[in-house]
Amino acid sequence: MLTETQKMIIVAVIGFGLGFGGCFIWLSGKDARLAKSIGSIGENATNTEAALKGAMQEKVDSLKEQIRIKEQEINTGVTATLETPSSASVASVISATASISTHNQKAGNKAYVDNVTFSSPGWLVAYEYTGGKLGRILGAYYRGVGTYSNLDVDLVKNTVAGSTYAVVVSSDDGDKNYDYRKDVPVVDSSGKTILATFTALEN
Repeated sequence: MLTETQKMIIVAVIGFGLGFGGCFIWLSGKDARLAKSIGSIGENATNTEAALKGAMQEKVDSLKEQIRIKEQEINTGVTATLETPSSASVASVISATASISTHNQKAGNKAYVDNVTFSSPGWLVAYEYTGGKLGRILGAYYRGVGTYSNLDVDLVKNTVAGSTYAVVVSSDDGDKNYDYRKDVPVVDSSGKTILATFTALEN
């Protein structure tokens, strides 16, 4: 039969064993949690770095596009505002001889015109074209009186494959500086806008 002293020793040993085991399990779990946390921090750091690089690249691309637009404004006298003109703003100019033709073409930053005839100095103006209506202005190119072939209009926004666009013969108010409020589309004797449409194709 165990004495009181022996009983106390056994209880102490069992208690020590349980305490040590519990502590070991808790520390193991803590290490696992710590490792997971460290891994998460590393992953978050990587994601943050990638996000910062992406944001910086977007900023650089945006600045490049702004520089390109400003260069175009300086070279052509066009203020690239991507405006949608109001058809009721100014009466259209009538011409019996102005004409234009184009073709479907690859999407990009230019609108290509096969032939155009100006009866007075004016502009080739590229528009978005949806549902038979002119949308936002994408670019304009000044020409004097005459007939021209194989011209292209620089655009401030790339055309998109599958979308339709229009190039319109427009007037000039004499300052050779395009302003959609003054330099309006030219129409024929029946009041129809002189334009040519094209669909942007995949590159």
